[in-house]
Amino acid sequence: RAHPGASIEYLETPGVLVEDMLLAKRFDLGLVVHPYHPELIVRDAITTPVYFFVHAAHPLANHERIMPQDLEGVSVHMPGEGFKSFESIRETCKREGVKLGPLSYGAVGYGMYEYVSQNMGVGWGLGLHAKLPIFRSNPKVRCIPSWMTLKAGIGYLRTHVLT
Repeated sequence: RAHPGASIEYLETPGVLVEDMLLAKRFDLGLVVHPYHPELIVRDAITTPVYFFVHAAHPLANHERIMPQDLEGVSVHMPGEGFKSFESIRETCKREGVKLGPLSYGAVGYGMYEYVSQNMGVGWGLGLHAKLPIFRSNPKVRCIPSWMTLKAGIGYLRTHVLT
């Protein structure tokens, strides 16, 4: 190993908490989501389209792109409080005068897939999810791009020096 004293701890948590842990010096590095905290230096790692996953029988199934106004009264499955994507969707809809339907919170993946495949509402996901066989192979589930993109990077405190 090039750095025998280094340790890696994997923790999946909302982006806001990752920033808090970096600021509290609990971790040296973390994957953070844009907009980035001003006390962090961030090296961009990924920019990906945000999709909504829609059942083929859902009224939004034939849309080419889902815009905020399309979500009026629609039930959405997405990550919840503390996830910047959730905050961004909620703030955009509020600014546009759009009232979302009931929200379902949970991980993007199998839970969201079940939610959409049972036509309970639409699900939020990223470009990488749209490429997964579970979504691409089911003709009942459509992956429709949205108005949003998600940008994330590796963040660390300005006081740290990476070598």
